[in-house]
Amino acid sequence: MRIDQLTDAALETLRHDDVAGQLTTTFALALEQYPMEISWRGERLDAASIQSRRHERVLRVDGVDDPVALVVIEWKQHQRNRLLHLCDGNGASLHAIRAGIQAPGFDFTAYLRWDGFRERTAEVALADFGVEPFSSLIEVARGELRRYFGERSEQRGEELVLDASTAYLRRVHGEYLPSGPGASPRPAVAAVVPGPRGRP
Repeated sequence: MRIDQLTDAALETLRHDDVAGQLTTTFALALEQYPMEISWRGERLDAASIQSRRHERVLRVDGVDDPVALVVIEWKQHQRNRLLHLCDGNGASLHAIRAGIQAPGFDFTAYLRWDGFRERTAEVALADFGVEPFSSLIEVARGELRRYFGERSEQRGEELVLDASTAYLRRVHGEYLPSGPGASPRPAVAAVVPGPRGRP
């Protein structure tokens, strides 16, 4: 597919260096769902290769009977914007708004999946302006994002403490401290085996 006659605003957006990253995060779920390939300036977009962590959760929203799910993808690369994509049930992004939460140190994109977004495409652009049930869907999704990144912040804090402890022990007991996957951060104890009685 070839797209011509772009608007001035679209052309300005395409001049940014992170266009490939924006396209990758926008179409991440679609690239997983369909046998499709998207390239930018000859480079194939590969969302899987830059994912660092993924979280999925089914949401319960008052007044909404159809299935609703939130997908959160953390990225290895820095993201200029933290967005919440409003997607149909297959993961196709129909509109994007700001994630609207505080999550220092995390680069992520969130995807709210609901078939109703496809059925009410004309209204999706107003989703962040109090239109129901969009407003309730977004509120519940942001609540789950706050909960998830609250847990991730605690995990990251524990990881930093463990890394600092391991680094300290390695400086003090470097010659005895094992390293590598599965190694314990505690120093190994050298065993002393006594010789035969009467000998030193």
